[in-house]
Amino acid sequence: GRSGFPRCKGRSQPLAVFELLGVKGEVAEEALAFAAKYARALSLYRQREFRAAIRALNDLGRETDRLDDPSLNHLRAACERARTSRPGDWLPVSDL
Repeated sequence: GRSGFPRCKGRSQPLAVFELLGVKGEVAEEALAFAAKYARALSLYRQREFRAAIRALNDLGRETDRLDDPSLNHLRAACERARTSRPGDWLPVSDL
């Protein structure tokens, strides 16, 4: 799976993508807590702190009894990167 910031064909810079959770003030506290913890794990992943990202995503899964598809994709990618990456050989960008 793809992970990181997407970069569309014909563009040199990657794009930031955001997930809408709902109307401000109407989003469940559980959803906000999940989003904050996921954002932390994603930040660790993008900083190439793959083992820390794995721990954060596993903790999130234990707390919620499940991970959504993006979380699972980043967990798989972090495991792969932790096993195979060398310093300087990866950027958090996915070419589309």
